[in-house]
Amino acid sequence: MPPASTPSPSSTPAIIPPAASSPLPVLSPDVISVVKSTAPVLAAQGPHITQAFYPLLFSRYPAVQELFNKRNQAPEPDGTPARQPQALANAVWAYAANIDNLSALSAAVSLIAHKHASLHVLPEHYPMVGECLLAAIAQVLGPEVATEEVLKAWGQAYGFLAAVFVQTEDGLRASNARKRHGWTGWKTMRVARKVMESEDVASFYLSNVQDGEPVCAFLPGQYISLRLTLPNGEVEERDYSLSEFAVPASAHALELGGKARSAEEEGGKKECKGEGRGEEGKEEGDCPPYFRISIKRLPGGAVSAYMHDKVEEGSEILVGPPYGDFVLAPPSTPSSSPSSHPRPLVLLSAGIGITPLLCMAEAALLGTPSQESKEHRPSFPSSLSPRVFFLHTARDAAHFPFAARLASLAARHPTRFACHVSFTQGSVEGGAEGGKEGKVRWGIGRLTASALHEALGGKVRPQDCSFYFCGPAGYMVSVRRLLTWLGVPAEEVKYECFGPASAEVEAAGVVPSSFS
Repeated sequence: MPPASTPSPSSTPAIIPPAASSPLPVLSPDVISVVKSTAPVLAAQGPHITQAFYPLLFSRYPAVQELFNKRNQAPEPDGTPARQPQALANAVWAYAANIDNLSALSAAVSLIAHKHASLHVLPEHYPMVGECLLAAIAQVLGPEVATEEVLKAWGQAYGFLAAVFVQTEDGLRASNARKRHGWTGWKTMRVARKVMESEDVASFYLSNVQDGEPVCAFLPGQYISLRLTLPNGEVEERDYSLSEFAVPASAHALELGGKARSAEEEGGKKECKGEGRGEEGKEEGDCPPYFRISIKRLPGGAVSAYMHDKVEEGSEILVGPPYGDFVLAPPSTPSSSPSSHPRPLVLLSAGIGITPLLCMAEAALLGTPSQESKEHRPSFPSSLSPRVFFLHTARDAAHFPFAARLASLAARHPTRFACHVSFTQGSVEGGAEGGKEGKVRWGIGRLTASALHEALGGKVRPQDCSFYFCGPAGYMVSVRRLLTWLGVPAEEVKYECFGPASAEVEAAGVVPSSFS
């Protein structure tokens, strides 16, 4: 049992605020050895430490609570422990276990840095977190384990990691600031259009308050953040994936409450005006006219209910710029292929996880070469355009958003795009809009190995494809386990978790002895 008393800030090592411009500190072999030696106890006591950490942080620094999703701080309805403390426990243990091989954590650092930057986590927040984390370690482990040597070593190790995050996040913010129409922090945007996509999903088209000014470019798969003040006065911040790969603003005519006509509808793609470098040295690129996010109403979700019930066309909300490293990469060629044809893209989604993958599908099918750095828009030359297989799982037709859009993509790209939709409940007869035209196929049941092979036509091997997937935590774990069992190379498997479930999904990547 942890000691009854909570260590005061003065009883744990001081954490110096990191500066983005400062060189990274150096961890001594002694520090590395001490921290790594704590990995076993952190594996056992990590959840207790993080459960003590959050109350400490919120009591000492109440203002930081708005940076955290309150839903992730509470246990699940089925009694499963709260996801955020467990995710932090996994991260703390992974850092201790890999402190002598930090390259193994590069993917996790990138993921977390994008999330921090999107929620406006700043350098001054890191000493607050470090102070409370060390206090929680001391409280839970007690003085016999959390000795002065251990706490001092962890203080230095945390300071190093904080410096890595601050430098990484500073670079991400600078990248957004350099974009044409880019910004950092929060800016006011207007809801130009609101559309119900299904029974429980609404899309919001967000445009700049200045009419006619486009928004900045983004990579398919990225997200933007909203900062909302709810009717009860609480401030909440949420990330939402961009659900449409909008073509440049010059190819649209968007009016408040009106319908945007895409370049595809008008007979072809059009380039954004002002190629190359824009005014004041900012990068130009492909500037879409709006951001579209699509939000599912969650049971008991205060933010999703607010967006569905209170936010209408003409409403103004605070928006953060695009972030996220779950992005569509340029196509690669499988080593087993005798030709130069790129790997087919297989996009797997369930529920609201469809949002980033629909954006990716549109980019792969409709994307044009960019005039700016590839960090902003991918380029798919016609000779390297991959085939796209889209497999989505929904509860039923009433809870299946974007049915018409997927049917349209299938009809326009019959040789390159194949869409398979499965319902876990109900019937496909008279189901989603678009029927069985084009390459759309309907079915019943969850994703299985046989269903995947059938969707790929029996001629494309899963091992030769690039997979991207997103959906509820249980679906993500199942898909990760399935792809591992099928022998898909780990570097061709990319996913996005809506919430702190990455460790569970990654653990499912361990090769199973069987799969059912």
